Amino acid sequence: GGSKDGKSWRGSSGDRVALPSHGSLAEHVSEALSSSSSIVEGSAIGPDGMRFFKPQTPSPMQSIKWSGQLTLPFCIQWSVILMHFVLLYLLSPTASLVYFLLARAAYNGGIGILLRLQSDHHSITNWYMKFCTRPVAGSGASEGEEREPLPAVVSVLRFYRLDPTEYDPATAHPSLNAWLLFRAVVDVILYSDSIGYGLFVLKFFETPEHFSPLLIASYILGLILCAFTWWAKSDAYRVVKDFAWYWGDFFFLLEQKLTFDRVFGMFPHPMYTVGYSFYYGLSLISQSYTVLYVSMLAHFAQMLFLVYAENPHIEKTYPSMCENPEGEAKRRRIEARYFRKDLLFFKNFNPFRSSDLFLLIMAFYVVIQVFFDLPQMFFFLQALSWRLIQSVFLGYILHRQSSDGNFVRSFLARGCTRHEAFENWKRIYNLTLTVTWIAYIVCAWALRESNEGYSWQAYMTMQLFGLCLVALNIWTAQSTYEVVGEFGWFYGDFFISEAPKQLYYTGIYRYLNNPELYTGCAAYYGVALMSGSWKMFALALLTQALILLFNRYVELPHMRKLYGDKIRSESGIAVAFKDVVSEVIETNPETMSLVRRLARFADSKGLGTRAREELELLLDQGNELLDRFDIKKSPKAHTRKTKQS
Repeated sequence: GGSKDGKSWRGSSGDRVALPSHGSLAEHVSEALSSSSSIVEGSAIGPDGMRFFKPQTPSPMQSIKWSGQLTLPFCIQWSVILMHFVLLYLLSPTASLVYFLLARAAYNGGIGILLRLQSDHHSITNWYMKFCTRPVAGSGASEGEEREPLPAVVSVLRFYRLDPTEYDPATAHPSLNAWLLFRAVVDVILYSDSIGYGLFVLKFFETPEHFSPLLIASYILGLILCAFTWWAKSDAYRVVKDFAWYWGDFFFLLEQKLTFDRVFGMFPHPMYTVGYSFYYGLSLISQSYTVLYVSMLAHFAQMLFLVYAENPHIEKTYPSMCENPEGEAKRRRIEARYFRKDLLFFKNFNPFRSSDLFLLIMAFYVVIQVFFDLPQMFFFLQALSWRLIQSVFLGYILHRQSSDGNFVRSFLARGCTRHEAFENWKRIYNLTLTVTWIAYIVCAWALRESNEGYSWQAYMTMQLFGLCLVALNIWTAQSTYEVVGEFGWFYGDFFISEAPKQLYYTGIYRYLNNPELYTGCAAYYGVALMSGSWKMFALALLTQALILLFNRYVELPHMRKLYGDKIRSESGIAVAFKDVVSEVIETNPETMSLVRRLARFADSKGLGTRAREELELLLDQGNELLDRFDIKKSPKAHTRKTKQS
């Protein structure tokens, strides 16, 4: 039927599908899904809530291969490839750098803006309706007129050579047609970006005068990173297919259930995080600092694309992806009762709160020391002392509180309430955490080494990688806070009896059981790297060791006491890694022979119990295969077992 909100479309069977000019895609799709009694495999839902069939479309790797006939993706991709062969000879190194930056800007800036407009206003679909369609003859010129694609647009879309029994551009849903035209634009930009980067690397490749062991190691590591990128992107594509590869859910949604396993269980947003490892691999191979710096800039731009283009759409389109709505609601009720704009580092600073002023004075006292001629050992011992207070002294308080409620009882004995006891704990914890970090940074400043022993390129690389580690730590802290909230940040389950009794592994906890132990320590090493001091590196190691001990003797016993066997024994990364290894073993029986030899070696050398257990687990998973197959047979003789997720 027609719609007063927008122009209508004549479907293949004569029905008219309303195309609204406003409203979120999630609202229309959710309404259509809730009103449906069954889900049809392979069907799609447009922003108007109407269902249509999405035809089988080629993957990027399929499009580049000759299929016996010319297709639009094949012509676009090979035109871009051939153009870059010409540019390889025409462009100077500087021009190739500028060309790649322009292609990257077209990707992250151009496509990013288009996707944001499409997500918020369906702009690309509306432009398609305005410029690529015309009124159906005899339908009149009313606001609710029926429209059909222009003949030239139909010809272009038919050039995709899709199955005519599944797709007819003249009667297909406008969201589908708009997406296919958008795909053609994306192909031009993505191939220009990817091949432009390869061209840029070739232009700045430094031919070695001689091969040293360090250079060979750099080449090997670079090739490993490139191979890892290929695996990560291929495995991610296995899940998302070309529909998500070309941002199809900005136009319409498919009725399907995806299993985000393997690489999605190891890394968040693998297409944009570890999927760009080849940047650093090619930087190692080219031995060019220019390639490294530009690669880091391009990767940073890709992360901005994720933050400002994709993430807002994901949060808006898939609000039900939260796995613990009940636990989240209970946590928020507790936070509303026990938390009132508490000081978090210096966030929510209130100059009229005595605890806030005391923190400011302490921070000033530590920072002002860098202007005095104090020995380096003073700064080192000060940073170490604050770390011991944070990890050992506060760890002891939490341990006693978990065992016999000592901290709260000390307040109750003086006529205070449990709530007041928890308020004082929050102030103590934030004070020690903040001053510990400030003392560590001040120590790094005081112990920093001069850059006389480094070239300026090596020195800048140290600073950049140090900043990356700091950024990783900040992201970890922010992601942790988004999951646990103020309740978890201040160890609320040690003090509040209404703590949720169910554990949920969402957000960053999908991948790591305790992020603070690993990526949560990255900034310590980043600051140490920027200082260039081995003493700071030793302090970073000691810091992580104390955090590990705090987790083992304070947090884990308390969690076992509260949650029992509900605690996950293995992290998401470990489970996903074992899935990958198991599949390699299943598809390659020869690998099992190597695992057997490793197990015998581990047993003969008396390796740790844990290492032997891991190898024995791999053996158990492959025993059935070894019983059925001769390990000397070719892997082609093995029929892969289908696994149900």
